[in-house]
Amino acid sequence: MEEAISMCGPAAAIAFVRANGGRTPSLEEARILAHQMGIWTQKAGMAGPVAQQQLMRAMGVDTTLEGSNWAKAAETAGRQRPVAISTSKHYFVASDRDSMSGKLFVGTSGTDMKGGSEWLTPQEIEALGGGVNGMLYNEDDDEPIGISQVSRTETARSLAPSTTQYDFLSKAMAPARKYTATKDRSSGYFSGV
Repeated sequence: MEEAISMCGPAAAIAFVRANGGRTPSLEEARILAHQMGIWTQKAGMAGPVAQQQLMRAMGVDTTLEGSNWAKAAETAGRQRPVAISTSKHYFVASDRDSMSGKLFVGTSGTDMKGGSEWLTPQEIEALGGGVNGMLYNEDDDEPIGISQVSRTETARSLAPSTTQYDFLSKAMAPARKYTATKDRSSGYFSGV
């Protein structure tokens, strides 16, 4: 569980890259990039929401960092656009909203937390995470992504990568190597060297 929680920042960045199309980097690629940038450690995870924004920018996704605004988060997630919610303990990625219950779909970013679930209210997110430090929104947020009502949950699930399916953290951390990530704006492909 702790390994999954320390990977929540790179996993959140992947959700944003995936939502923007192009090649989605692996969780290991995102971890290596964050580690090389000096903004992530296995013990502490990401170094805060500004560091998260820097990682996303390095992965070709421009974001806006704002304070806690649950109305905007619910509206954005309700349009199937990811919202990274930075808390003291964890990053949650909301990618859908249930208008009846007010719950946000946070997928595995919710189940990675003890007592969490795939669908959480803002109050549950705050309680599990120890308060909100900030929320990140995609700057290209106004682009429609054409999702039918039938596929909403499936699409929301696809935006939130599983942090628990990777076992590479049980190995020693890979030695740092030079890694540069770019996103070709014309083709939308993400590439790394």
